[in-house]
Amino acid sequence: MAGKKDEAAALGTALEVTIKSKKYKLSPLGPGDMAAFKQYLRAQRLSWYREFGRSGDRVEDMQIMFDIVRRPIDDNDMVTEMMGMEGGIFLLWRAIHHNHPDVTLEALTTKFDSLQEIREVLDIATQLGSTKEGEVETETDPPTKS
Repeated sequence: MAGKKDEAAALGTALEVTIKSKKYKLSPLGPGDMAAFKQYLRAQRLSWYREFGRSGDRVEDMQIMFDIVRRPIDDNDMVTEMMGMEGGIFLLWRAIHHNHPDVTLEALTTKFDSLQEIREVLDIATQLGSTKEGEVETETDPPTKS
């Protein structure tokens, strides 16, 4: 998809990072990635309710699920979820997926041992669209210009 690569190039500089001895090219996170993140969060809420919150009353359950889908996800919700393990991995996957469409969210999830590891790489991805070439730094797995 040439459009996504052109969009990534316009938003910032893609960088290469190493995660568990494998190199990945991270693209900048853009508006489409944030829209996908909102959809992901909504799906997670529905999944959580289906697994843990059912009342036993089918009509009531349907109304609650409808309310979950209708409820807006605001910036505070997004920031809170970005700081968590699942949200961080999802956004990192979006940054990787543009250049590595074969990498699945499930496969990426198994590559990290801690939230700190995810945040270090995600910090790079979130800076890509707002930095000039060569300004992104990290203490682990230094990115290389591609």
